[in-house]
Amino acid sequence: MLARRSAICLENSIGLTKLYSAMNEGAYIDLKALHRKLDEAIADRYSWPRSIAQDDKLLVAGLTDLNRQIINGERDYKPFED
Repeated sequence: MLARRSAICLENSIGLTKLYSAMNEGAYIDLKALHRKLDEAIADRYSWPRSIAQDDKLLVAGLTDLNRQIINGERDYKPFED
């Protein structure tokens, strides 16, 4: 995903804001598909329903809650352990 995003920015001499604005308007559907795949992997990793990956607000809310739990010591933070 990062390689594709960088390539688009370099090829079009644009920054991330213009890239994501264009993507939200229907451009770069391949990049959008890569983002969706990442969102689904995140939902799978935390045993959340896959439907969360289809809803940006729910995904952000879940990640925000997860971050709060880690900060408050309610959940261990071990990003490189399974």
